[in-house]
Amino acid sequence: MNLGQTRKDCLLEFMRRCPVEAVKEFVGALVQAEERGNPVADVLQIQATSSRTRRSVRAEELAAKAGVAMTGPLVLIFASVMILIMGPMSLKMSTM
Repeated sequence: MNLGQTRKDCLLEFMRRCPVEAVKEFVGALVQAEERGNPVADVLQIQATSSRTRRSVRAEELAAKAGVAMTGPLVLIFASVMILIMGPMSLKMSTM
């Protein structure tokens, strides 16, 4: 903005340089608020709430997927423990 560009131009340039969905949504909301004359503070509060909600939903999805991903290794560990327990028992039974 020190170079004589408007805030809208600076934000759009930022969006062009950083093509992340969150940045696109943020810049779009700020540009729209500026065009309509809405207070920027209100837009920032709404964006913060939206971002927090999106982040918590993503964390819940990853937590749900983690439980499913842990099933395979747990089955392998259980099978290994059963072999360690049953192996010596079966050897002792076969020698009797």
